[in-house]
Amino acid sequence: MKTTSLAAFHIIGITIRTTNKKGAAGTDIPNVWNTFMRNHIAAKIQNKIDNIIYCIYTDYEGDHIKNLRLMEI
Repeated sequence: MKTTSLAAFHIIGITIRTTNKKGAAGTDIPNVWNTFMRNHIAAKIQNKIDNIIYCIYTDYEGDHIKNLRLMEI
């Protein structure tokens, strides 16, 4: 694996906190995508570099069962 350093940048979008316990993420993730698309969030973000949409999973509290943050950008 190759590590690459990047200059600092801002990430803008909507975010949720979810977990894989009892299948919560299986409901939460589609719901946040629906919110993102239905409310045209991407169109409301000013000064975008491009129109690519990313989904970032971050802030894991542990293994695959623990809480995590999902961000639609």
